[in-house]
Amino acid sequence: MAKVLKLKELDSAKGGAEKAEVTGFEAMVPQIREIDKQMEELKGKREDLRGIIMNKVVPMMREGLSRGYLVKTYIVNSEDEKPATVLFKNMYSKLDPSNEAPMREVMGPLFDKFFTKTTDYTMKSSANKNELKKLLGDRFSEFFEDVEALSFTKEFMEQRAGMHDQLNANSRKNLDEWMAKHQANPDLRMK
Repeated sequence: MAKVLKLKELDSAKGGAEKAEVTGFEAMVPQIREIDKQMEELKGKREDLRGIIMNKVVPMMREGLSRGYLVKTYIVNSEDEKPATVLFKNMYSKLDPSNEAPMREVMGPLFDKFFTKTTDYTMKSSANKNELKKLLGDRFSEFFEDVEALSFTKEFMEQRAGMHDQLNANSRKNLDEWMAKHQANPDLRMK
C-alpha cells in the first residue's frame, strides 16, 4: 500500500519563497547523505587505483612512441578474467598561436605534419542576439571575431610514430613533451 505524504504549508507571512515540509522520509535523508559520502570516497579510491595503472601504462605508451612504434590500446589483466582497457586518443588541448614561430623553429618543415592552424568563432559580448538574426549577411564581423589556435592533427600519434626516423633528437623530445602536456587523459574502460 502506498504511503501518503502529509505536507505542511508554511506560513507565507514569514517572508521569502514559500516552502513546504515533507514528512515520512526522516530516516532516508541521513541514509542518502551517507551514500553520497561513500560514493565520494569510492570515487577517490577509484581515481587512486586508476592513477596507479596509468603511472605504469602511460610511460609504456610514451616510451614506445619515442622509439617510433605506436600502441593505442593496452589490455590490463584482471584476476576475474575481465580485463580493463586503457585507450589513448588523438585528443589534445589547443595551443596559443603565439607558439607557432618557436614550434616551427624546432620542427622545421615537419611542423605542418603535426599541427594545423584552426579558427573558431565566438560571439562578442557586445553583440545583440536579436539583431544578429537580421544582420548576418555582410555584417558578420560585427558579431563574431576570429579566435585562432594551433591544433594537433587528427592523426598526430600515427604521424609521430611513422615519422620517427625523420625527426632529429630535439624534435622528438619536444614533440613528446608537447604531447605529454596536451594529450587528453587516456580512457580506462571496465568491461
